[in-house]
Amino acid sequence: MVKEEGKVKRLRLITLTVNNICNLNCPHCYLQLKDPFIYIERSIIQKVLNSKFEHVAIVGKEPLVNEKSINLLLEFAKNVKSLGRTISIITNGKNLDKIGPELLENIDYIDISFDGGKKTYNKIRKGSNFEKLKRDIQRLYYDYNYHKINALHTIHSQNIEDIEDLMSITEIIPFKTILFSPYLETENYGKNSVSRLDLKKLIKRLFSNKKFLEIKQTILNVDIFHLEQANLSVEDLIDFIENNNFKDKIIVYDKDLLYEGVIRVTHSGMALTPRQSLNPKKYSKGLKLEDFSNVNEVWRELVKNSTL
Repeated sequence: MVKEEGKVKRLRLITLTVNNICNLNCPHCYLQLKDPFIYIERSIIQKVLNSKFEHVAIVGKEPLVNEKSINLLLEFAKNVKSLGRTISIITNGKNLDKIGPELLENIDYIDISFDGGKKTYNKIRKGSNFEKLKRDIQRLYYDYNYHKINALHTIHSQNIEDIEDLMSITEIIPFKTILFSPYLETENYGKNSVSRLDLKKLIKRLFSNKKFLEIKQTILNVDIFHLEQANLSVEDLIDFIENNNFKDKIIVYDKDLLYEGVIRVTHSGMALTPRQSLNPKKYSKGLKLEDFSNVNEVWRELVKNSTL
């Protein structure tokens, strides 16, 4: 239940944004920032490739938004794989139909953000279409035999009463994982029209759903930032989970992921702690990657400058 890992002395995971554009306007998006740069510079990509890491996750803003981003992603993914590392992408899925076999061969897994089901998806993700997304996912799964696809649900005030509908995505394909995460309040340059929920009430609501309990791929992810916003200690949450017999479906990360070897690198070359990455208004407090020879050096500096 609790993800306990020792303090690491090496960089393991780079979460990377490759652009600052998206083809949707979701009510809970945290990646709303003011930045004159649109696409990642090759100098930043090269510094990432010159670094020692285990995995790089392309987390934004939308890696499949257009042909330029897709071509950039393909080139980068090939280089990552040539180093013997792994790579994944998070996408809203609107342009999944533009993915070809060559890109699939070089992506270890794909995370697709849903946040709604067949009845509510189009309302939550205005500008996208559930039936098209369904067809595109099935194309990858059945036509290309690509089975490394995960589904993501962020739970907030607009979809907490729609858990049954959120579970309807199981009709699309047998996703590898269906990951639920509580919505976090962030400091960004846009407007979020959803609200954070009481964490204990969210957990109880989720665990009252029969499908969530029965389908083995479902999991709820709770990290230290969720606990802080809920004003709960790790011990409080563990007691609550154990007293209600919820432990088999929840993973709790009880440490700041910076100290687990995680860093964010933005498309404009800022290196951020996981905490900073959630709040675009604080991106200026990060470090400039151009001042370091690789991401390993800047990660060590962030660890050094942070207070445990």
